[in-house]
Amino acid sequence: MLIRTTKSEIYEIPYRYENEYGKKTIGVFGDSFAGLAKDAKYLYDTFTHESSWIYYLGVLSNSSIDAWGVTGGSENDLAFILQKNELNYDYSLLIHTNPLRDVRITKNKITDLYKALAIIEGKTRDKKNVLHVFWNVEHEIYKFSHKKYFMDSILKNHPNPVEVGVNVTTRNSTVNKNDQLGGSCHLSNRGNLLLAIEINKHLFSNDESI
Repeated sequence: MLIRTTKSEIYEIPYRYENEYGKKTIGVFGDSFAGLAKDAKYLYDTFTHESSWIYYLGVLSNSSIDAWGVTGGSENDLAFILQKNELNYDYSLLIHTNPLRDVRITKNKITDLYKALAIIEGKTRDKKNVLHVFWNVEHEIYKFSHKKYFMDSILKNHPNPVEVGVNVTTRNSTVNKNDQLGGSCHLSNRGNLLLAIEINKHLFSNDESI
């Protein structure tokens, strides 16, 4: 699916992590926390998916993963992506962003926030194995049918060091002296691993993990 954004970015989603040992499939939807496609295109030789929680989750759970995230995307954009695609995955992760964000995808005509939330619920309600992930409790403005997880503790304590004080996503975060490597999705490399471990716990029973 070709994405054109209001920031004049053009890239193809999903970004696919193909695990050659994968026995399951996971679809990840949302904003930059769920996105690798833009970085894969625009960061050129410096990009690697091996610094992302998406990669770590694939390894931990023996899964191949499609990352449908749109950098800077809104809840409206999440609804748009879901509306254009079927959730044909064994497991689906929806990463919810700041609900006040503006639409980022140029072709998206879903402008009403609560209509977008209703679309998200409608597309996921009857699906199995769905997990809703929020930055924090304040961002949960709609009660979805499936289970949820809040990642604010990891974001606060394990941000990507170079983004602290620069990116609005990490404005309440502090650099952790034990996190020596930066990573994708606004987290340090260690933060990405910790997030993958937590999400893996919520998605799978222990005997399904490596």
